[in-house]
Order: sequence, then C-alpha cells, then structure tokens
Amino acid sequence: MKDAVEVAKRVNAKWATVVPGPYDSGLEWGYQTANVNDLYHQQIAEGNIIPNIDLAWEEIAYFQVGDNPGRNEPTTGEVNYKNIFKHIYDKGCQGIVGMEHGNSLKGKAGERAVIDAYVAGDDFLCVHLSIILVAPQLKQRNDIMEKKLGEKHGKYSRLTRREMITRTSYALAGLTLAASCGPFSSGASGLRRAESSRRGFKIGIVDWELGKKADPSALELAERLGFDGVQVDLGGVEAMRRPEAQRRYLELAKRFDVEIASLALGILNQVPYASDPRGQELVDAGLDICQAMGQKVILLAFFGKGDLRKPENSINALVEQLKEIAPKAERAGIELGVEAHISVEQYMDIIEGVGSPAVKVYFDMVHAHGKDRDVYQEITFLGEHICEFHAKDYGNIMFGQGDLDFKEVRRAMDDIGYRGWIQVEQWNEIKGEKPLGMEETNRRNLQYLRGIFPPEA
Repeated sequence: MKDAVEVAKRVNAKWATVVPGPYDSGLEWGYQTANVNDLYHQQIAEGNIIPNIDLAWEEIAYFQVGDNPGRNEPTTGEVNYKNIFKHIYDKGCQGIVGMEHGNSLKGKAGERAVIDAYVAGDDFLCVHLSIILVAPQLKQRNDIMEKKLGEKHGKYSRLTRREMITRTSYALAGLTLAASCGPFSSGASGLRRAESSRRGFKIGIVDWELGKKADPSALELAERLGFDGVQVDLGGVEAMRRPEAQRRYLELAKRFDVEIASLALGILNQVPYASDPRGQELVDAGLDICQAMGQKVILLAFFGKGDLRKPENSINALVEQLKEIAPKAERAGIELGVEAHISVEQYMDIIEGVGSPAVKVYFDMVHAHGKDRDVYQEITFLGEHICEFHAKDYGNIMFGQGDLDFKEVRRAMDDIGYRGWIQVEQWNEIKGEKPLGMEETNRRNLQYLRGIFPPEA
C-alpha cells in the first residue's frame, strides 16, 4: 500500500482505488469498500442501485461503470444509467465516474458505440439542458457565428448543430464522465480548460522562415534561437526519400536536442494536388518519408498554383484524391494537415467528404483573422479536426503589435482542449524586412508566445 501511494505521488494522482479486504466484520459486505461504488458488481450482487447509493453516499468518492450482463458500456444491458447519472448529479456528486468495462463491438465501431452510450446516458442533461446549463458560452458563440456565416452558407447551421452536440458530449462524457460529478456551471469549456492546464505547448518554427527550406542546418539555428522544434519542408521530395538524408535530420535533431515537429509538402504550391497527377505521387512519397522518420503530421499546402479557389483545383477533386491516399495515412498513423485559403465550411466539406480520421486542418491564425473572420470561433468550430497551428500576427512582423489577439487564440485552444505544436511562420503574409533581423525578430516573437503559450512541464 505504501508503494502504491508513492507511485500515486509521482504521477500527481489525487485518487487511487484500493481493495483492502474486510475491515469491519459487523458491517454488511457491500459497504466494506464503500469509497468505490462499482455499479456493475452492485447490480449483479443485489440490484437496488439508487437506494444503495444513498445509503453509502457520504463515503463514495468514485463510481465505476459497467452494464450487466456482459460488463460492457451503458445501454448494452439492464442498468438504467441515465437515471443513475441524473440521480448522482442531482445529489451534487463531486467525485469521479470512470469506465471499468469492455466494448460491445470491436474496432472503431466499438469506440463510437462507447461514446454514443455515454451521450445517451447523459441525455437527461444534454438533450434538455446542455445548451442552456452545460455550455452557455459555447451556445452563445455558436449562435453568433451561425448568424454571421449562416446567411452565406446554408448548410453551416447543420454542421454547427451537429458539431455542437458532439463536442458537448465529448466534454461531458470524455470517456471518464468527470463532468457528471463536477460543477456543471463551469460548462464544457471549463472542463477542457481544467484538463488542458495540466499540459503545455511546444513552439517550433518552419524551416523556410529561417531561410533554410529543406536544409538540415535549420535544426541548429532553431535550437540556438530557443525553439522546441522545426517543421521541415521536404523540398522537391526526391532528395528526402534517400535514407541518408533522413538519417542526417534525425542525427542533427538528437545532437542539438531539438525536435522535428512535423513535415511539410510545400511543393504542392507548384504541383496542384487536385489537378496534377504528380500531386498524389508526392503525397504518397511524403507519407513514406513521414513513416521512416517517425513523424505523425504532414502539411499539405494549397496555395499558388495549388490554390483551391482556382476552378481547376476543385474541392471535389481534392476529396477524391484524399480518399485514395487516406487509408495509407491511417495505417501509418499519420495526419494529413490541409491548409488553404478556404472557409471552415469548406474544410468540413473536405473532412466529411473523405470520411477519414487521417484528414485534418492545419490551422493558420492569419488565414482566419486576415479574412475578417473570427479566429476564436473558427478554432472552436473546427475543434478536434485541427492537427497543428501556424502562428502569425496580422499587420506586423512583431507578435503582439499587430491585429491578432493571441490571448483569444489561447482561449480557443483551451476550449477545444488543444495542446500541441505551434509553428512560427511569417514568410508570405508579411512583406518587408524584419526590423531586428531574422534571428532577433524570431527570438523576440518566441519570447512573446511563451508568455501566452507556456512550454510543457
């Protein structure tokens, strides 16, 4: 027991489940371990769950969930979890509700079924009250965005409603259902902020910002400036297919203690992915390089000749191309980050059209803000579909002196629970010389970002 407590201290755990055996022979066995209420075992042993919860209420810190028969997710058996969750919520539970069960189905369908089960179990709140009580701020922002953009895009309303319910459900269920026992007045965003506050951000820089596109010496320079990593452009791709080129990057990353944050296919700005057959070959090769170098994100950039606003580069054609390559990305565990001058509705068209978890949005802060769109609302709308961020200020090379509100960006990241890479990239949006020179400008911008997006502990 002492060893277990020491382990809990090391990982900053505040709760631990222990089964010490009987400690009071005069007390009914069902209450010997009353600090944990295992709803599955209570159902198979005696039933009468809600009255028994009330009998041991003051001693319960943790509820374990599992349906009977089968010990799978709620809704697969005889236990009415919707009534149980409502009951403990009404009693003001401040403990934890956790899953201790299997999945009734295998694979992705099983994971989806588990999420749906907790959404259904929480339905007493989600259907009737979630919009009003659980996430009032999220609904207000959703309504503002819907009013602002819905007139131009009729389907936007459908997307935001669905996304709204999905995100509220994730925040409430969260696979641990912590919200069901917490103070709901803080809302879904408050729950995400509480979780996100335990982790920090990594700030990298794109190699082309350093003037070292597809050049491994970018790693040494990034380390000297204080960045956590570098987003590496693959250049013409062919050179990076060579194992010795890949090893060179990996060796330098280790030597200078700086990470390769992700890879980028900037060449798609010259070879339009949606209309040039060579585009798919480049993405296919990029995935091979990603896998060989242990990378999980590759940026697909659609600007210049590849601009998706051009008639020859239709989104429908892009979707078909991505449908073909996405299974390979899924098998490799790699995310394809789409970045373009398009709206959030069009991003969702791509994501839904492909239907693969490997297709994500590479979110550029200025591409949203520079088009008179609301960067906060776009980040919270896209949510889990964002894989990484490019950081820029609008109207000024020096961060914090332009028009972008970086604190709003941080608030949006907190609300969607994002913790990951932020890559500095001024390059094309801001013309002119850097006032303090390339190195000092990026060093100062990094310092500014660290004040808002602190590093990982």
